Amino acid sequence: MSYMIHLDDIKKVMKQQISNFDIGGTFLYKNKVLMVKSSSQIFFLKLEEEKDKLIIGSSNPMKWVKYHELDIQGFFVSMRGSNHVQIVTDTLVYFYSFEEEIVEHPTYIPQLMSVMNNYMGCISLIVDNQDKICVTFKSGQPHFNTYKRKFDHGFREIIDATSREGCCGINVPSKGFFLISDDDFIQVHNEKTYKCIYK
Repeated sequence: MSYMIHLDDIKKVMKQQISNFDIGGTFLYKNKVLMVKSSSQIFFLKLEEEKDKLIIGSSNPMKWVKYHELDIQGFFVSMRGSNHVQIVTDTLVYFYSFEEEIVEHPTYIPQLMSVMNNYMGCISLIVDNQDKICVTFKSGQPHFNTYKRKFDHGFREIIDATSREGCCGINVPSKGFFLISDDDFIQVHNEKTYKCIYK
């Protein structure tokens, strides 16, 4: 059962049953997305107006609506200020990312970035915002384990075999593109599609 309390009027409490299953844990991501763990799934909810209960001249009633789900049995963890979420299962660790920082109208659907074997046997794994250090914990363990990244396991794919000897590149993440100097001109490429958008 979900209870929402209005801070302007603490006597105003909205009650809602958000799942018919037993809930094993919840996580509120940036006050936008409620992640809920059940016995067989992890599902995602966001607040929407109850259009059938609109009240003219006052704040509209809100309710949690499920918009996405993952068929994964595991525990989820995220660092405050990060858009990454780790889902830890008995055998695997899934690394998801919310891409709301780079799109104008975010859908808040998590994107799978990578998967690794849970060789630590942990039930919780927290990664810092720079993806360099992680802390793990498993049931019955009297302390935490700390790991430091040794290698970058990001895969690379060739998108342009042209020789770029003597050229320079500048990334402009705030605008969503990067620039490459090439002989007598400069190319502007989209950072997601890598296509040249201006020369």
